[in-house]
Amino acid sequence: MQIIEISPFQAFRRSVATVIQVVPKELRYVTILTLLGGAGPAIAIWLNKTIIDEITRLLSTGTTQNAIALILSQPLLLYSIAGSLLVNLVSDAIANINAFVYTSLRVGVARRRHRIFGFVQGQVIEKVATFEDIALFETPDLLNLVQLTEKGVQRLPELCLRGCL
Repeated sequence: MQIIEISPFQAFRRSVATVIQVVPKELRYVTILTLLGGAGPAIAIWLNKTIIDEITRLLSTGTTQNAIALILSQPLLLYSIAGSLLVNLVSDAIANINAFVYTSLRVGVARRRHRIFGFVQGQVIEKVATFEDIALFETPDLLNLVQLTEKGVQRLPELCLRGCL
């Protein structure tokens, strides 16, 4: 049996693939909420820039007598203000939902930890079961590798859940 060394990137990729296989629904929710939550500030900055640009343009024309009528007559400014309010409300709602999802995921950590542990332990057992010769178990290198694998499997759920959730 030949030991295959992998790079840290390959180890990371395999770990992420394992977490995706074991807890796909939870990972999907966290990913979607994180992407939505991250897009909110960028959209808000763009809308605020548009509002500032429009107000600067209006002030440069010198027409500031009736501010409300002026805002209502400028559709881009009106839509930018409404969009900014909406984006801020949605961003706050997403932040609250995200906090709720993280809290619910933390509550179920023990269940997911057992799922990840069981999944990886099953993969290790399947790999060991496919060894061609039982004499391989008498080699110190292989026994050391199996022991290191068992220690790694013990720590894997903790590492996956800290890093991914």
